[in-house]
Amino acid sequence: MSVDVMDALGTPIEVHVRGPELMRILPRVFPEVNEEWLADKGRQAFDGLKYQRLNTILKRLPNGQLQELTWAEGMKEAVRAIKAAQPEEMQARIGPFADVESVVALRDLMHRLGAERIVYSRENDLDHDFRVQYLMGSTIQGIDYADTLLLVGFNMRTTSPVLNARIRRGVTERKMKVAVIGPGERLLYKYLHLGNSTKTLSEIADDKHPFSKVLEDSKTPMVIVSSDILRRKDGKEIANVLHKLCHDYRVVNPETKWNGYNVILKSGGEAGAYDIGLASNLTEEEKKKPVKLVYLLNADDNLDDIPSDAYVIYQVIL
Repeated sequence: MSVDVMDALGTPIEVHVRGPELMRILPRVFPEVNEEWLADKGRQAFDGLKYQRLNTILKRLPNGQLQELTWAEGMKEAVRAIKAAQPEEMQARIGPFADVESVVALRDLMHRLGAERIVYSRENDLDHDFRVQYLMGSTIQGIDYADTLLLVGFNMRTTSPVLNARIRRGVTERKMKVAVIGPGERLLYKYLHLGNSTKTLSEIADDKHPFSKVLEDSKTPMVIVSSDILRRKDGKEIANVLHKLCHDYRVVNPETKWNGYNVILKSGGEAGAYDIGLASNLTEEEKKKPVKLVYLLNADDNLDDIPSDAYVIYQVIL
């Protein structure tokens, strides 16, 4: 039993194996999340574990060659590198597919060593002081009660196909109204494409757009926004516009206890990292500090700023 890590939905899955070989991945029935569906990406991802799988410790030598080590030798090498660096010279980065248990273990290790530079490795920061800033306020099942839905900044069919299937059922069975600002290629149900500009979002919030009337007449309106939009340079301004829209059109309604504001992340690991208090980027002050040791936990992106003389420990979670 496990969960699909290829998107942030957290689809429950069954992993079937034969000895050490992973044979197939099937969805588990879970009405609150995926019902009985699983995205093709998650269903076929096991193919990537069949070949060139890292199951031994490798050390890169000065000539660029990789030397295979035993686990005992690898642990001694890691301990030697850690002892050679000062706490203020250490840094840990978390990748999108790292499980929360492993992240907590690495965080505790770094804190025990006296190191504080631990981040979820993403290009731009996402505000996450409160859980509502990075989670689905309505829960996944809340889509079944929404009568109007506004998608902002992403194509739901490619970002989260299982969630898109639930939306499609709402459109076909309950005549839910759907509008899209951003990519809108073939969502497999009836929707209104409002363009690709954030100006449209501002016009809706200011009651200067025809869709404003649709939201105003809605009893349970819902907004789903991509975290990538909130990471842009103008992300804070977009967030302010969204908050105004949610307040004025009762997307968040304390009287009825309806919260239709949702943020969809790219991976489930990101939510876990924020839940335990990790930042999603280094501060400018932290970036200026010297780095002698970098611990990468499933982190493969945005590594160009690692100094060439830094010792890198790369741990893969399979």
